[in-house]
Amino acid sequence: MERIAYVMRLKPDMVEGYKEAHQRVWPELIEAGTRAGVRNHSCFVRGNAVIIYLETEDYAATVRELSDKDVVKRWNAYMADYFDGGIQAQQSEPWEEVFHMD
Repeated sequence: MERIAYVMRLKPDMVEGYKEAHQRVWPELIEAGTRAGVRNHSCFVRGNAVIIYLETEDYAATVRELSDKDVVKRWNAYMADYFDGGIQAQQSEPWEEVFHMD
């Protein structure tokens, strides 16, 4: 199982809206993620920093499968205004895991 983590920055005036949007994540988005192998997906907010965490068997395959999904494209477009510099400017390689304890 691969454990994936990202850190992103929200626009300071969009933090509450981001939290509210995640109280009503689209069921079809969750379905698409589950079908693509996403497990244990979480977002954590402190100030305007967001840590995004997920687990999947094959991250590269999951990204490939989700990148073609219309619902993912629509969600990313919907979320873009929340992020400082837009969502595309924020996306990068996941952080390297150097320790894990079960």
